[in-house]
Amino acid sequence: MNTDREALLRALEENEDDLTTRLIYADWLDEHDEPEEADRMRAWPAAKKWLTEFSIGGHDWQEVLANAESDWDYITEYDSDSWQDAFYDVQDDFYRNVEIVTGKKFLEDDRKNPFSCSC
Repeated sequence: MNTDREALLRALEENEDDLTTRLIYADWLDEHDEPEEADRMRAWPAAKKWLTEFSIGGHDWQEVLANAESDWDYITEYDSDSWQDAFYDVQDDFYRNVEIVTGKKFLEDDRKNPFSCSC
């Protein structure tokens, strides 16, 4: 791995909210023909802010995501109807921002509406 990349990633690991380092790393990525990752780095602060402010049923976004992937009943046990309505309204934003922050791409099957009947 390139030592410049290693240094920038190490700095971001120590302080992921360091906007200056994140933008320097984005420029570095552009210079090394990685424009998609550079765009993700530039979008990261706004995505993290959105996810940090996102709270349904008293759960932070990381808990919602972790449990959403394994057990929809867990995250819908809180005032189910209002939670479902609220999540349904923002689920595209939720997954888009999670993809930016984590770098994990969701397949369409991962995004399917968990509240639909499978009868």
